[in-house]
Amino acid sequence: MDNEKIKKKIYHHFENIISSIDFIQELLSRLNIKCQEDFLNHIDKGITEKAQIKGIENELFHITESVRAVKELDDNIYLKSRDEIIKSRAIFVHAYWKVNYEIVWNITDIHLPELKNDILAIINDYKI
Repeated sequence: MDNEKIKKKIYHHFENIISSIDFIQELLSRLNIKCQEDFLNHIDKGITEKAQIKGIENELFHITESVRAVKELDDNIYLKSRDEIIKSRAIFVHAYWKVNYEIVWNITDIHLPELKNDILAIINDYKI
């Protein structure tokens, strides 16, 4: 695959990641979830709240897939939380019914802001 096509694919993945992170952050804000305790308490509320958390899980899964794809396209791209995010993919693929929501919160609270900052710092290098 030529360089321009690779850059275009990476840019597309970056856009998808940013969009998913923005969705998650907006949902957490709308639900007034500011800390791990709020997040864990929200899970126990009811069916609507669980559906909202499943939406977050779904977005996180898409983020892990896009981060993995970017790594495969260009392993030299530095994203600080890349490896942690790729490892977290197993949570959504292999432990779907037994998700550790403390880990989900840590990904959401710590790794996503780092990932977003890293991508925003380099995304224009991939715009074609």
